[in-house]
Formats: sequence, C-alpha cells, structure tokens
Amino acid sequence: MALATDLTSSGGFLFDIQDEFGGGELSNGSIDAYDGCYYLDVGGLRYTSPGAGTVTTGGRQVEMGVQRLSGLDVRRLVYVPTTGDWGRYLEVLDNPGATDLTTTVTISGNLGSDGSTVLMATSSGDGTVDPTERWFATDDIDGSSDPSLAHLVQGGADSGAPISARALTQSSDSISWTFDVTVPAGGRAVIVTFAIQTMTQALAQAEAARLVDLPDDAWVGMDDYETDVVNFPPRTVLLDCTGARVGARCDDGLFCTRTDRCTAAGTCVGAGDPCNDGNACTVDTCMEATDACTNVVTADRCIIGGECVANGVVHPAYPCLYCDPMLNARDWSVRDPGTVCGAGSCSAGYLVPEATCSLSGQCVRAASEHCAVGYCADDTSCASMCAAGECPGDRYCGPSGACELPRADGSSCTGDPQCRSGHCVDAICCTEACTETCRSCIVPGSVGTCTDVPAMTDPDLECAGGFCDGAGACGVSDGGVLLDAAISADAGPRPDAGAVDAALSTDANVAAIDAAISPPDEGGGCRAQPGTHSTATLAASLLALVALLARRRR
Repeated sequence: MALATDLTSSGGFLFDIQDEFGGGELSNGSIDAYDGCYYLDVGGLRYTSPGAGTVTTGGRQVEMGVQRLSGLDVRRLVYVPTTGDWGRYLEVLDNPGATDLTTTVTISGNLGSDGSTVLMATSSGDGTVDPTERWFATDDIDGSSDPSLAHLVQGGADSGAPISARALTQSSDSISWTFDVTVPAGGRAVIVTFAIQTMTQALAQAEAARLVDLPDDAWVGMDDYETDVVNFPPRTVLLDCTGARVGARCDDGLFCTRTDRCTAAGTCVGAGDPCNDGNACTVDTCMEATDACTNVVTADRCIIGGECVANGVVHPAYPCLYCDPMLNARDWSVRDPGTVCGAGSCSAGYLVPEATCSLSGQCVRAASEHCAVGYCADDTSCASMCAAGECPGDRYCGPSGACELPRADGSSCTGDPQCRSGHCVDAICCTEACTETCRSCIVPGSVGTCTDVPAMTDPDLECAGGFCDGAGACGVSDGGVLLDAAISADAGPRPDAGAVDAALSTDANVAAIDAAISPPDEGGGCRAQPGTHSTATLAASLLALVALLARRRR
C-alpha cells in the first residue's frame, strides 16, 4: 500500500500525493475529488517511486525517486503553492545514453464524480475534448458534492511549445492524454501538468485560463527545469526577436494581443485576444487605449457557473429551475408553481399524478390514488368504466362500471361473478349452487348458507306431498293424518270447514294462495312452471293456510 505525503492548498483542498510505493498520483483529493488520478506511464510502463519522496521548496514540493523506464531515468515532482488551489506535476525524463530516445508519455486517471461526471468547459469553448485543447474542466454538481476540477494539459500547438498532445480524451470519469517525446542524448525533457480543485466551476475554469500562460507563480521551484519544458512555450520573453528562434515568446507592447511570438522574419507578432473569456454568452471587447476589457452578456443567454445557458433551458438535475435572462442572467430562475416537472403513470389500478413545481422550486408529487373504477386505461390514466374481463386480480366489473371485490355469502347479488363463492342463488350469494330438493339459501337465520328448509314447508313447491320433512327431503302425505298432526303440532284445535271457507274468501288469503301456487323463479332447486299447478301444489297451499288459521285462533 502506498504511503502519502499530504499537501493542502490555500483554499483547504487536499493533495494526497502517493509517493512511497506509489507513483505520485492523487488518491482521493478533497471530498472524493479523485479515485486515483494523474498516473504516469512512460513507454507503456507505469512509474512507481522507489521510496518516500523528499519535501523541498519550503515544504511545498514532493520530489520522488528515479526509476529507469524505456531507457530513460524518470522521476516526478509535485508542487502545491501557498496561494492557489492547484497542484503542478513535473515529469522529468533524463536520457543517460549516447543516442536520442523517442517514447510516449501518458498521464491518466479516474475522477471521484464517477457516473455523474460532466464535461463543463474546454479551452476552445467548443465543449469537446480533443488533442488541440489546452485544458478542460469537469464536475458533477456546481458548488456542492465533489469539488469542481480543471486539468491543464499543455500550451497548445500554436503557443510556441515544442510538442503538443497526440491524444487527449475524457470519457465519463476517465481522463487521459499522451505525448510523443524525443529526449536528446545526454539531455532532458520535462512535461508540465496542472491539477486544479475549487469550490465552483467558474473558479476552476478561470484558474485554468490563467495558468495556461504560465504566470510567475506557476514557475516557483522550477529553476532547474524551465528550459527543458516541452509541452509549454519557453518562459523567456524577448523584446527583440533578432536572431531568436521562431515561436520564441516576445512582447509586442500591445495590451490587446494575448500571445506574442517571434516570426521567421525576426519580428514580434501578437495573436489572440486577452479579453476573450471563452464564453459564447458574452460579447468581448478589448480597448487598447485604456488597457481594459468588457464582457457583456447577450440578451437571450444566462451565464451560470461560468457556462453559457440559452434562454428557457431547464437545469439538467433540477427540473424546476431554468434560464430566464429577464429574471436573472447570472443564476437559475424558479419555474412557475404548478409547472409539470415529472410525468405521471398508472399501474395495477393506481394512478401516480404528474409532479409539479412548488413555489420554492422543488419538484413535488402528490400521493398515488386508486382508480375509481379499479383499473388503468393505459400507462398514464385511469379507466372511466370497466367492461367484463378487464378488472385486475380477483375483482369483477360491477353494475356501476367500477371494478369491485366479490361479495361475501349472504350478500345480495344478480349474478354468479358478483359472489366470492361463485354462486348467486335466490338473489343471495350462497356457499354452493344449492340445487338439491328442500334446500335453500334464504332460510331465516342461515341466509347465504345452503340449508335444509324447515319441516312442513315447501317454499319452492318442490314436493308432490306439499311439504318438506326438514331433513332435505319431501314429506309423505297420508290423507288427513298429517294435516291433523300439523294442526296439533301448532297446539290449537282444528278449524271447522266454515272457518276455512271464510279464510279462503278473503282477498288477502286468495292472493296468498295465488302467490304460493305461482311463485317467481328465484333460482335454486326445481320450480313449478306457470299454468301447470298440480293438485299436490294446491293441497300444500291449503295445508299452509289451515296452519295459519289455527295459529290465529289461539
């Protein structure tokens, strides 16, 4: 396991340099900025320090040991200033041989932002990482979570640097760049890289743009190496280009040229605009007379975290925030309350409403609701009325068009599907089909259960003798004996014929007899058909009436 030398920037950012048994890479940085980053490979071989690093430059630079890779003596120096939130890597390649050596130098790593990594900016402003870029910036969430990072790779092909990157890539949280380097016999080549950690994306990008020109503070501790740097232009600034090499740094005396270089004609020519902030949202103007810049935000854009955002663009992570230059051209604005910020859905009979923006800019969603009819019409809405076979689970489509749970035994019904048992008998949910003789689902005290009808009754007129025996079978008539028994069982004298005639003459009793002879078909058991009343049926009705009269006389 590598041992680290920790250096902290002026802003409190950690640079945990893995030096002993490591290769000088940063393990985590601050708040998981990295997952192992800025590894060094020379000629395809990984550099590893042979021992603990030596701390120099007032305790601000770690110098690691030498390792022979691809015929070169390779070592790394990592510097963190007392003012500034960046670290500087020097890859020092010494050639001890008698012939020039050409090799590849690759710097790579993985970022702590993982799958949330977003490319925030590039030096060219085109938002694409390629070998022409001087620097690029990455982050996950501006101002929170992992720090905002920038990676300064090179001065660029047009900067006057001897070499520029052959490859430069960023794929999600993986970064890498490669140089082809020729080290002369007995000579040295130095590759410079800057690792920047800040609190915001704007600060990271501004620091990268400042360091790309290698100001004085970027050269601290480099006295022995500055003339050997190959991926940035030489530091020396010439006032007179006579006899100077083409591309040497010079100063043409003008404020409004950013990069001045010596030409083949021996003159100093300026290029680039020091006022160009690289942001497409601003109109940049350089005023030579006053040595001043103006950067005016265009009317239809916002500059948020240093990035250019078009009017109306919604925040990628917070759908209730958007760019509105009329409200705030420098930060996100809150969308109107009630604005839909998340789609609704419907599944298994439950509707999840659309999410909407709150007054404070939060995307909120009401609790899910059970569909009134019990099932969904599609993936986003409830059905208005069900049809047979469309209800989910064990529900059935009820008369009102809503999906209902099957009813318990003893509940009223109009069809078998409405009953939990699957049997609707005599308009009552019953435990079984109950088609046997002298059994019913509507016997008082046992409604909903298929039960033997009471003795001496025949509610469904199933028995030829006119009555059931109380044990699920028809009783047997023996002339008037059973009639006498019925009357005696009721503890009253047998009525005389005149009383029977009088009872039969009343309208109510005649109606009762008619109803008994012609009962409605209520389901369950055998039924007499209209117009086919038997003598036994009439006798049974008369028997019931006589019993009634006997009770009334008591």
